[in-house]
Amino acid sequence: MAEGILKFTLPEEHHEFKIAAQSMDWALVVWHVDQALRTKLKYSPEGLDVKTLEWARKLLSDEMDNCGVTMEDII
Repeated sequence: MAEGILKFTLPEEHHEFKIAAQSMDWALVVWHVDQALRTKLKYSPEGLDVKTLEWARKLLSDEMDNCGVTMEDII
């Protein structure tokens, strides 16, 4: 089995360590925001600004593409 190990020099690289350690939390935040936007778009009540929600969801998708991550990476 392959193994990957990340090493950090603490306390100097504490910030980088924290980013790596919490990456799944951030991924889940993005996923939850995308799902909330999707739900609002799918079941939008009258008067809801659908264009703004579509813009926000597209922005999220574009930023994920720019960073080389996908929703499939986290589900």
